[in-house]
Amino acid sequence: MTSLRFAFCFPMATGHINPSLPIAKALTDLGHEVHYMSRKEMETVIQGTGASFTDVASQQTELYEGRETDIMGCFRGVAQEMGCADEAMMVSMLKTAPRHLELQMPGTIRWLQKIQPQLVLFCPFMNGEALFAAKYLQIPAVGLWTFAGPGSLVGIVNMFLTQSGGMEPAEVFRQVESFEPMLESIRRFKENYGFDLDFRGFLEPKGFLSVFCDTRYNLVTTGKDLQDPLPEELAERYQDATFITVGPLLQARSCQASEASGESDVLTEIREAHEAGRKVILVSMGTILTSNTEDVGWHSVPRDGSEKPRGLTGKQPCHSAWSAAFDAFGHYGDAESRDVPLLVVAVGSQEDALEDLQVPKNARCYPYLPQVEVLKAKVDLFLTHGGQNSFMESLMAGTPVVVCPGFADQIANAMRAEASGVGLQIPRPVPPHGEELSAMARYRGTVVAALQRVLAEPQFTEMAQQIGTKLRQEGGVPRAVELLMETAREAKPTLLGNLHGETNVAKEAQEKAARAAHA
Repeated sequence: MTSLRFAFCFPMATGHINPSLPIAKALTDLGHEVHYMSRKEMETVIQGTGASFTDVASQQTELYEGRETDIMGCFRGVAQEMGCADEAMMVSMLKTAPRHLELQMPGTIRWLQKIQPQLVLFCPFMNGEALFAAKYLQIPAVGLWTFAGPGSLVGIVNMFLTQSGGMEPAEVFRQVESFEPMLESIRRFKENYGFDLDFRGFLEPKGFLSVFCDTRYNLVTTGKDLQDPLPEELAERYQDATFITVGPLLQARSCQASEASGESDVLTEIREAHEAGRKVILVSMGTILTSNTEDVGWHSVPRDGSEKPRGLTGKQPCHSAWSAAFDAFGHYGDAESRDVPLLVVAVGSQEDALEDLQVPKNARCYPYLPQVEVLKAKVDLFLTHGGQNSFMESLMAGTPVVVCPGFADQIANAMRAEASGVGLQIPRPVPPHGEELSAMARYRGTVVAALQRVLAEPQFTEMAQQIGTKLRQEGGVPRAVELLMETAREAKPTLLGNLHGETNVAKEAQEKAARAAHA
């Protein structure tokens, strides 16, 4: 079998890159080449799949040299240079997006020319430059969509608008449409690469992502019946786009865990708990709330729509949820019986993760856990933040849930969990200033009641197992790999420019356009 070469372009965000890792592992196990361009922080886990790694900052030098290499810091730097850093988030985002893309393109093209792949797999939400670079070089591109279908962006856009002071799309357009630095970037992009950019982004219609329409197809990591509704206007815009549900992409233990995570210890304890007839409760509020991510992380308070922070920090709902699990199932005595569940808790890496919390003796707390392997080992109940990957992983394992969402798609997944009968949701409190502590206490008590109910009532487990059976029929990693290999074998990419050295992509694009005009 002829070896194939794949280029994978993904961000540092674990929810976006993690589903690609089992695909990479499966492809390299079959003898194919996989080359990633991502953030330096992902190097170890990427190399664990057998793929090669390239640091995006070392390639996209036009964007990163002289600016912060942190993606958000780099975005702010570009916005400051363009004079729109202090504007509402949605306005600043649309004004700077064309310039950001323009700066990403040369390095992405150079990287693709160097590795010469037959196919590009990329994150449509955060790596649009991979799609445009692939189009320019005439390489087939496939999107890997890690949300609940193409309709899921509607809710995310609404969240962005709320964080921008509750603006309506018409007002955003009014502030953006005559911004000359943005219009200049759009004109240059057309001249250099031959592609039109629409500054309206995903606001017309709300939730529209144009890159979906330019891929060969888009793999969606959920089931047909678990996708968000697709509004009629949005469905019309996606008539030429292809979406293929493949279900959760789970596999390859080496991609999901490491010895540092305590994999061996926790899986042994779970097995021993089952042998003793004990229940196992998994608790995780995800990686974003426990991170230092601006606006949504450990120390951050979300915006309330007036550009003012209001509500709880990321730490506060995490502490409340963990405390609720301890209240519901904790055991503080010396002896443990079969009636005492084993609590397995992922708390992240913050130094004050467990500050002021009384951890019961039947709880095992780890910075990170091999979540897929833990769920496969059989968990009786999962207290989760409801991120798309975690939600799909729990359903794939037939595990009922209590969802304590933090933001974005987690809120939609929480509602979906309750509506589908696989668990209960507890919305994140947004108390007025001064009422945070009382809100946390009420939230904690509500989570306790939900945990006890879901564990006690068997219909939640029964429904989760039914949905898990349907998800497994979507095909998962083998189906995704089959599709990608078929597309790559049929590909005949025309890589423009000097394949073995530096190339002036802008000049070559202009010359190509001139030749076409005279033809």
